[in-house]
Amino acid sequence: MIGEHKAVARAKQGERVAIVSLPWGRPLKRGSSRVVRRVTKAVCADRRLLEGWCREHRVPVAWIHRARSGLWHVDLWGRPADRVLAARGRNRPAPGGGAP
Repeated sequence: MIGEHKAVARAKQGERVAIVSLPWGRPLKRGSSRVVRRVTKAVCADRRLLEGWCREHRVPVAWIHRARSGLWHVDLWGRPADRVLAARGRNRPAPGGGAP
């Protein structure tokens, strides 16, 4: 999995969709008590390309939003993130963050 800064750079260079899985460790929404340990982001410079990617991976297009970097992205966690990572041949890292 590539790092967040590399994902942003690759998306800006025109990569269709860059995927990054990051440690999170806090609630995704203000006022929520549910802590998400990891978040997977699909990042793209072109919203239409990201919309197509979302349809291909059964991710609601309504989840797309613009980051401070100006790039379009989708935040995924739980089953949707697991589905995307599995489709790319990657497993979600084990709790605790490291390989045995």
